[in-house]
Amino acid sequence: LQKSNAELAQFAYIASHDLQEPLRKIRTFSALLHQRFSKDIKGEAGGLIDKIARSATRMSGLIQDVLNFSKVLEAGVFETVDLNIILENVRNDFDLLIEQKKVVVSQDILPIIKAVPLQMNQLFYNLLGNAIKFSRPDIAPVIKISYRELPAGEVREHPSLNDDLV
Repeated sequence: LQKSNAELAQFAYIASHDLQEPLRKIRTFSALLHQRFSKDIKGEAGGLIDKIARSATRMSGLIQDVLNFSKVLEAGVFETVDLNIILENVRNDFDLLIEQKKVVVSQDILPIIKAVPLQMNQLFYNLLGNAIKFSRPDIAPVIKISYRELPAGEVREHPSLNDDLV
């Protein structure tokens, strides 16, 4: 297991390093487009350049998360995570698809919890992605994201939950 974890950490480092270079170019070229031509680029084209820049910044953060992924294998890597921010980032990743399919996404104000940020990102990415992907083509998807706290009695019904985090 230790050898596998070390190989995973090495792979994550190499992959993230290799991904950062083309991403750096995307960020540089979109910044140059903005600097040199922002007064000439109007309307939707300007918005698309902004989306490229925001997406590249987000991708850089995700690549950094891959680098940090090996920490997930260690005990005690839980951090304070604002689920509203995670969900907002994921919604931004899907914004074009949401617009094209006329998806309606509503949500409760979500809690701030102790969790692994990368795993929470993946959870919401999978939830939204699957809800959109497996929707009927003739009906605009409606996605409602809510939460509730489990009462102590119900927590005991799920022994796999970590009592230290509940």
